[in-house]
Amino acid sequence: MKRSQGLIPRDAQSWALVAILAALHIVLSVVPIFPIITPFGAGQITASAITIPLFGILLGPVLGPIAALIGGIIGSFLNPGASALFLGFGFIPGVVGAFIAGLLIKKSVYPYSAYLATIVYAILVLGFLFFPPNRPFASFLTFLWLHLILLCVLAVTVLLPPIRKRILESETPWVWVFFVAFTSTMSDQITGSFFFQAVSAPILFGGYLPPEIWIFIAFIYPIERLIVAIAATVIGVVVIRALSEIGFAMDQ
Repeated sequence: MKRSQGLIPRDAQSWALVAILAALHIVLSVVPIFPIITPFGAGQITASAITIPLFGILLGPVLGPIAALIGGIIGSFLNPGASALFLGFGFIPGVVGAFIAGLLIKKSVYPYSAYLATIVYAILVLGFLFFPPNRPFASFLTFLWLHLILLCVLAVTVLLPPIRKRILESETPWVWVFFVAFTSTMSDQITGSFFFQAVSAPILFGGYLPPEIWIFIAFIYPIERLIVAIAATVIGVVVIRALSEIGFAMDQ
């Protein structure tokens, strides 16, 4: 059955998928996969990070963030330690990541949705880089090395139609699902980093995270995000094919 067209689908199948994915996110929110290490204590990245790109890929830029919000809020109650470093607002990075994935996947309104995704990601990356307390400048350039590369790749992909057609409009699901999933989980990462540095650290610990820690993290988060993107790609392609076989056409 084809989902209803429009910004917010009204068919029962779409909202059922929201509930299923939100429930999966909640279950996985109690399964830690990576530690978040700071000088002030440790938090957790849970397996629910894998569902963030799937929210956007399968549900789009409206229902995807709604599912991420529902799953994130309930998940934070079940596993408060995982979002303790984010003052209980650990769902915010996931909502942003789902939104970015939804924009990149929304082929029916290309290229404008992809433009918006690039602009939002650029604001997050450059906002973090030029955040006044983030000095010395070179240290935070080191931390953002992969984000800056991805931003350039994303901009080129979105702005050049031949490349956009090869990647984002490819008929090979593995290509565009991985690209979208990786961009989504990187958006999740930079949003969480920005929130922690700007809000959590000053409130919880009376100071900003020192540049040495960000340099250390610079060689860890790329591995984490690559693992998340690969897992989301494998699951996403399988789910997309399964939904297609039962006649559930994604509204792209």
